[in-house]
Amino acid sequence: MNCFQTLLSHFNEWRYFSVDPKKADYAVITGIQIHSYGHSADVWHPNMEYVCPTSMYVVTGGQRIDIDLLEQAEVRSTHY
Repeated sequence: MNCFQTLLSHFNEWRYFSVDPKKADYAVITGIQIHSYGHSADVWHPNMEYVCPTSMYVVTGGQRIDIDLLEQAEVRSTHY
């Protein structure tokens, strides 16, 4: 099990005790933060931070629905 999977399993255990899906809908989005930097504060481009999504799902009405952004992007691109 890699670091991400370990953190996600701990999060899911915590979420299980924190949210009652019968009373609330919720979404979980996880990602890896990618750091970027400018050489100095005076340079025209800002320091940028990015997030590469790793997993995403929503729970509505107690049912989990996994979302795959890459799959969604492929479906949208075929409709244009």
